[in-house]
Amino acid sequence: MAKSKPPSEPFDPFTNLIQPASEDLKSTLPAAIQSRRKKVGDPAAPDRVQSEPPFAIVAVKTLCKDEARSVFSWDEDALELVIDAAVAAGLDPAIRFDANFQVVDYATNNVRKDIWSRGLRPRPGETFPIRPGDNGDMTPERWGLSVGLYLFRAILEIKELHLFCSSQQGALFRVR
Repeated sequence: MAKSKPPSEPFDPFTNLIQPASEDLKSTLPAAIQSRRKKVGDPAAPDRVQSEPPFAIVAVKTLCKDEARSVFSWDEDALELVIDAAVAAGLDPAIRFDANFQVVDYATNNVRKDIWSRGLRPRPGETFPIRPGDNGDMTPERWGLSVGLYLFRAILEIKELHLFCSSQQGALFRVR
């Protein structure tokens, strides 16, 4: 068996791991980014990458008969889940979006309820509430929740534009 020659320089596994970009890549990268730009608002808008999302979740909250509440009786109090959403004025009003309402068991981090409202129309230029269907008379018992601590979180999605946003903070509530 022939012996291999030792390398002239010591082997360094971290040398040359990060290669500088070639000139070809540098020139084609901006064009590739521009071609993947999502058309969000006015078609006459300047050709630039969308830096801010066209919609956001302003707040998620739990209500009982239109009053903010964080403690609910299991079989008496109506538990309403509400997403306050804001939509940019330039968003095409013909675009539809979906809203996802999730109730998470705070002790186990398991999703207990996962409700989608689909095909919703945005109200460009304003903040508006979104509710999952007719939930005004749904007690925690009817939601399928037991006594405990829960977190309500939300997601909005515009499938045509491949965009989504999630609530930055959830609404904690207790069922007693």
